[in-house]
Amino acid sequence: MQTATPIQRATLIATLVLPLTLVACNDSNDSSSGGPPVGTTQDLLGTLQTRGLTTLLTAIEAAGLGSVLEGPGPLTLFGPTNAAFATLPAGELQRLLDPANVTELRALLQYHLVTSSLSASTLLGLTSVMSVEGSDLLVDSPGGVLFINEARVVADDVVATNGVLHEVDAVLMPPTSLLATLTARGFTILRDLIDRAGLAGALTGANVTLVAPTDAAFLALPPGRLDELRDPVNQAELIDLLTFHVFPGRRSALELLFAGDTENLNGDLLFACVHGHQFQINDTHCSRFNVPATDGLLHFAVGVLEPTVSLRAELTNLGLTTLAGLVDLAALDVPLSAPGTYTLFGPSELAFGSLNPLFVAFLQDPVNVFERLDFLNRHLLVDALQAVEIARRDELTMQNGQVFVVDPDNGLRVGGVLVTNGDRLATNGVVHVVDEVLPQP
Repeated sequence: MQTATPIQRATLIATLVLPLTLVACNDSNDSSSGGPPVGTTQDLLGTLQTRGLTTLLTAIEAAGLGSVLEGPGPLTLFGPTNAAFATLPAGELQRLLDPANVTELRALLQYHLVTSSLSASTLLGLTSVMSVEGSDLLVDSPGGVLFINEARVVADDVVATNGVLHEVDAVLMPPTSLLATLTARGFTILRDLIDRAGLAGALTGANVTLVAPTDAAFLALPPGRLDELRDPVNQAELIDLLTFHVFPGRRSALELLFAGDTENLNGDLLFACVHGHQFQINDTHCSRFNVPATDGLLHFAVGVLEPTVSLRAELTNLGLTTLAGLVDLAALDVPLSAPGTYTLFGPSELAFGSLNPLFVAFLQDPVNVFERLDFLNRHLLVDALQAVEIARRDELTMQNGQVFVVDPDNGLRVGGVLVTNGDRLATNGVVHVVDEVLPQP
């Protein structure tokens, strides 16, 4: 597991091509020079009027914050679009605009304000900024797309005389506790399961990242599965499932993408990547990510992550019987069943069937310890790499020291051998099935 330094962060943004479908658009002047361009005469309040952010203007007026946006600044405003306000739960906007709730509304709007003028290029070099409300705003940029908390910046660097406006596609909510956030966002099933598992106390004030399956995700489980999880008899299984979704510490989307694999609370590896233009963890994409809480961070998942098994157990699941037998004979079953980070290019039964039977028998003979270990190490890396990570490399140096060229064109090939079933994720690594053995020098 790695944490991105500022230099690595900038390099990743510049070179790691993660083509999210939601791309920020810069449709105005760049404020990176520090001052408004020639011809800018409107303050932020006037800019909102010109941009047609009428719902935000109504909220600002109701909160009595118009004078702030007309003041000298400098300010950065993350302005929710009209469409962003329309996604609030039914009746929520009307509740906020009620004069009885003016304190709450003012705090919400102040959470969208920063007391300095920050261009998009400046924000890309940051991980967080302090809001006027007093809570941090998380800045992240998976795929070079600028996000503030869970909100995508849809129009950046709209410069005013007293600051800069960045339009965002979601209303930013001041953080509450992780459990309160789940309740407020409608995660009723997950919240109930946390209580049934007796994990509410452990998740309160714990500073963790929770991959939170939506209600729809739980309802999409196979028939009877949710009832099994709710049954007190299966509480241990429920605890294992829920803690599988938890990372220690706050892990932003970009940090998870940079690491590739990150240990969860149980010490099992979870894998982050962009697949089908969407940020995903293991095989499940996240509809929202980087939702802050006072005691953690949440990524909203459209599916339930089912706990994985060890790499050795995954060989059995995949039907790689001959390979599994060689692993056991070489005493590699112990490390491949323990915590760690491995990549194994696993020859299928078809691959072994294409070899000379005498050679296979030679590998299976207990006497030939070194030859068997060399064969297995030729297919093994002590690093957990998904296919997308392998494809970004020119070559791989295997555990036996042999170097194979990587060719990502027309299917991923390593040493000229095609990966036929990639990204079989395990608690301690990845299996990529190949229908040929990797060649000897």
